[in-house]
Amino acid sequence: MPSDYASKLSSKKKLRIYRSALATHPLDDPFWLPRSCFRSATSAVWETAASFELAAKALLEGRHSEAIRQLEKAERADVLAWGLPTMSVTNPEIIRWRPIDEIKLPERGRVDSGYVRPTLLDAMYRRDGWRCRFCGCPVIVPKARDKIVRLLPGAFRWTNSNGDHAGFTILSGVADHVQPHAWGGPSNLDNLVTCCAPCNYGRGSAFLEEVGLIDPRTREPYPANGWDGLTRVLAIPTTIKISQPLQSPKPNMVAWAEFVNLLKDPISG
Repeated sequence: MPSDYASKLSSKKKLRIYRSALATHPLDDPFWLPRSCFRSATSAVWETAASFELAAKALLEGRHSEAIRQLEKAERADVLAWGLPTMSVTNPEIIRWRPIDEIKLPERGRVDSGYVRPTLLDAMYRRDGWRCRFCGCPVIVPKARDKIVRLLPGAFRWTNSNGDHAGFTILSGVADHVQPHAWGGPSNLDNLVTCCAPCNYGRGSAFLEEVGLIDPRTREPYPANGWDGLTRVLAIPTTIKISQPLQSPKPNMVAWAEFVNLLKDPISG
């Protein structure tokens, strides 16, 4: 291990994760080769996206009960099981931290505020087909998610201390700086790519080389194939009448409890 490795990583946690992986995967193991993403999207992810599409269709047609039913179908423990371990950044089989001595670190510091104009965000999502440029996961544009919150108040959990709706948590889209913003990465279209929540949280402010990810700009965006990030719901008037009070579905406490435990960093050095 390079003598200055610890100074190149931002925390001792990364060093422990690196050593844990190194114990079972020597440096010449293909395990360390660069890859396009942390984990490929599973069938559960695509089925959840299909439920969201049906919910959006139902909303557009005024079938609110059906929209709620589809949102309940998108509350899946297997989607949390796919996404949350990546977001915890403590599993050495998923987040493969490694030394980055071979690259020259730029000057640390931000060149702008990090604010991304709505028009720029729209252009980014459209260019990327509303899919994560790393794993290909279909993402939901935050303003479309928030519109559904307003259209169906109480139909699902959001910003809830007991854990948010599984599908919206994992599929929520975000703009990711390819060159980390904390290290001089500009907030322009060339440096921004669409990212799902797990890939964004899993990488954090790390360099692509630090986690062994291939620059997504070296390959074409994934095709949209009809997916629009649920932006179709933005055309619906916000004020609708709900025939009966809505009850939020119970959170999947088992999955969320596992996530909380992962955040406690059980890996020992």
